[in-house]
Amino acid sequence: MTEEVPAQGGLTERLDSLFRSGRPDGKPWTNDEVAAGIKAGNPKIKVSGAYLSALRTGKRSHPSIDLVVALAGFFAVPVSYLTNPQSTPTLENQIAALPQVDQAGVRSIALRAIGVNDDGLKAVAAVLDHVRQLQGLPPVRTEQDDEA
Repeated sequence: MTEEVPAQGGLTERLDSLFRSGRPDGKPWTNDEVAAGIKAGNPKIKVSGAYLSALRTGKRSHPSIDLVVALAGFFAVPVSYLTNPQSTPTLENQIAALPQVDQAGVRSIALRAIGVNDDGLKAVAAVLDHVRQLQGLPPVRTEQDDEA
């Protein structure tokens, strides 16, 4: 069974919810940060913080499909989450949307971790950290590491 992220309302509400859901450090995304992130990954897309603000407040309501696709990619949700009021992204969909998940096996490992308790996750993370070290890969820092 996959965990569902609550979804309500149309584009305005869903987009605002994604901004408020926050960055990895827990702070909400700013319009300018998201615009810069989208432009960095998609230089042909013309978007500004002011335009994103207008979308979030409902003053604008018809973004280009390219921008909708870029927003979905930025927030790691399926495009249907922004375009279909009946859509609710699952945790599986969010994991699948991450670019790193294209690597064979990563998605499978992430899905296996869903539902595992904290002690189990710590054990799995320790094993993966050890494997990364053996392969000469840098350590992965997470919010939990910073809080500890």
